[in-house]
Amino acid sequence: MLFEGFSIDQIDDSKARQFFHFYFSQKSPSTQVQALSALKSLFKSLSLRNPFESVLHARFDPLDAQISFAQPHQIASLLSFLGSRQEHYFDRLYHTLTLTLFFTASRFDEIVSLDWSSCARDQQGNIVSLSIRGKGERFSHLPVELPLSQALNSWKSYQDIIKGIRLRKVNGLPFASSSKIFAGLSGSKVSNPAFNSALKRASAAVGISPPLTAHGLRHSAATALLNAGNDIRVVQEALRHKSIRNTQRYTHVSNAQVKAAFQSIQLS
Repeated sequence: MLFEGFSIDQIDDSKARQFFHFYFSQKSPSTQVQALSALKSLFKSLSLRNPFESVLHARFDPLDAQISFAQPHQIASLLSFLGSRQEHYFDRLYHTLTLTLFFTASRFDEIVSLDWSSCARDQQGNIVSLSIRGKGERFSHLPVELPLSQALNSWKSYQDIIKGIRLRKVNGLPFASSSKIFAGLSGSKVSNPAFNSALKRASAAVGISPPLTAHGLRHSAATALLNAGNDIRVVQEALRHKSIRNTQRYTHVSNAQVKAAFQSIQLS
């Protein structure tokens, strides 16, 4: 037996990974999910720390996942294109949301769930941080740089104007009374599919292939942070990853660039 001679409270992270690989590495991702869920319930029922928390099943192992991202100059082109389309409410919303997702390296639902009360301001009215609720009900305060603060304040001024117009229309109250930063015209938060559709169109317009998604903006921010020379621990904190293993997926992108650099060396 793999754990012969060990009691359950002696199983550490290393033994947990060894156990899981031995028994489940050849199983389907769905079976692995079920196994991890059962192990989590077991350790919870025994009031013991779960050493299997650090084990990732195959489908969601970040080191195996494909990363879709864009380079900073492509993000700049994308933002320029979105910023040039200011005719409608959603044009402005998608531009500001793209800025916010990239410059906070956040998950889509973390940002679109925010109310204006989530913004902390300084004495000059600049937004200095956003209070978000991330995975595991953990709260974080995201720092906001001045350009993003200005974009958000400009968006709020425009949104207030639209709310005043909508209030005078039939069924306009839900939107006019919504406190969401990125509210759809129904007053609820804007949807991920709608935003991704807008990003797909914008990506095609500026030549980004494959097209970016909301989560691709987070990947792009993480990759840009690492390629700028930031320590991986800093990037882990920026992404709010519980395990640095999740952050290490982005080093593969940088390593690929290093590999390409070495391949360019010619001695003859």
